[in-house]
Amino acid sequence: MLYFLIAVAATFLAAFFFTGSVSLRARDKHAVHHYSDDAYAHQTMHHLQQHNNNPF
Repeated sequence: MLYFLIAVAATFLAAFFFTGSVSLRARDKHAVHHYSDDAYAHQTMHHLQQHNNNPF
């Protein structure tokens, strides 16, 4: 039963990470094609900096 719960949690976390990664890639691809200045990239970097939970 424990292995099943771990597998479900790992699947959920992998899906959560993958959807976030796809979302950022899609947003960056859209920004490259539709924005001429660097404001969109700055917004992305600011968001990533504010949500950095890396303890190192």
